[in-house]
Amino acid sequence: MPDDAMYYLSEDLMSGFGVTPDGWAIGLFSRVKGRGPEMVAAALREGAHLLDCFDGFLPSYYEQFGFIETERVPNWTPGAPDVIFMKLASV
Repeated sequence: MPDDAMYYLSEDLMSGFGVTPDGWAIGLFSRVKGRGPEMVAAALREGAHLLDCFDGFLPSYYEQFGFIETERVPNWTPGAPDVIFMKLASV
């Protein structure tokens, strides 16, 4: 995880994310079912406008928040999902 990113944790330490100075959302996680939208919204408030994720569920999930796919690269592990790069459509 980059040293120059800002990191945020929920009060119960069960969810969080980071945002790099150039706007990449990194390490977004939640161990609490249903808290994902809250974490994405918080990352957006903190300046996130770029992200990457694995193909599958996540690209369509992030599209709900205004992200669009900008690039797709094969995973470095054969047979694993592609890596999808996304940005906010409004940026």
